[in-house]
Amino acid sequence: MVGMRRIVMAVALALTSLGSIAAVSLAIATPSGAATCTISWATGVSGSWSTPGNWSPARVPTSSDVVCIYASGTYTVDLTGSATVSAVQVSDGASGTQTLKVDGSSTNVNLSFGAASSVGSTGVLALNPNSSGGYADVSGAGGVTVTSGGALSTAFTGTGDIPAYIETPLTNQAGGTVTIGAPDTRQDSNTLTTNSGTFSVASGGNLAISGTDRHHDRDQRDLHPVRRY
Repeated sequence: MVGMRRIVMAVALALTSLGSIAAVSLAIATPSGAATCTISWATGVSGSWSTPGNWSPARVPTSSDVVCIYASGTYTVDLTGSATVSAVQVSDGASGTQTLKVDGSSTNVNLSFGAASSVGSTGVLALNPNSSGGYADVSGAGGVTVTSGGALSTAFTGTGDIPAYIETPLTNQAGGTVTIGAPDTRQDSNTLTTNSGTFSVASGGNLAISGTDRHHDRDQRDLHPVRRY
């Protein structure tokens, strides 16, 4: 019954998301402070997550790392293969826009973090599934908080309905923006959204709330779609 109540609460939130959602209060706490960075994006230039030289120190992040993408400038950190880290902190750069792209252009991609993660005032966390590759997925018990000026978005490239998965608690603070643009975006694994900012389902986008614990389960009977045309 507890799981069912969680699903009902999440569906109720999704059903009001065709525009801006008023502040709601669920069971997700906002992180009280950011963890200390152990590895950082080295320069304000776009590049691959998997290239050691793009990081300081010069290595690819590991499961124990707190990853910080703070360098000033407008650029994209392109994650094209699955990665597990302790936490991710995107932006708060002095200028520009810092984007972390979970990019399904070549294969299924999962970014997993166990500790509280964040998207700051000049940051974007973009989930981009691709029909030529696979799904894009963020997961983990730590949750992700979008702070004022930050953004989380989903968008799809190609034809079909390859999903974007949000499998972590999502907190959108006042001044934050969440835009659902992919035609098959799913929040599942019994995770919830807390919204105090702008949460919208774009034209052609679709948000589905699922109570399943496995994102590979495509049983449409478990999905509750919210769609804007």
